[in-house]
Amino acid sequence: IDILNSYILASRKRLFNQIELIPNTPTASTTKQEISALQSAQESAIVQLLLECCLECDKINPEPLKKGEKEEIYCIICTVVHQIFIENPLMAKLVHFQTYNPILIPLLVDGVPSMHICFDFIPELLAQPQTEKQLF
Repeated sequence: IDILNSYILASRKRLFNQIELIPNTPTASTTKQEISALQSAQESAIVQLLLECCLECDKINPEPLKKGEKEEIYCIICTVVHQIFIENPLMAKLVHFQTYNPILIPLLVDGVPSMHICFDFIPELLAQPQTEKQLF
């Protein structure tokens, strides 16, 4: 998780530096938007991978996890997801519109304190034509 956090920070710094190097021209705002979209895509992919780890933690290790190990893994993942959602509340919206396995909803509701921000976009999710998005 520390390596992942270091990667996120380094990526943000690099993308921020690239934005700062772009001269103010008519096409500069488009380029800045593209860089911002890239950062959002990277971070949403990280959240999605962490959520997948919750589903796969039993399958990764051939030996059964000891009592409490699975809960510790879930706690660490939920803490990282919470930090990402706090730093960028739109990330919560993006991740939910991308969807994830509905089995994880109770885990995230219990383990990610910042999930309450999802109340702001529930009407948008319910208005989606895809039923898998309406589950959230």
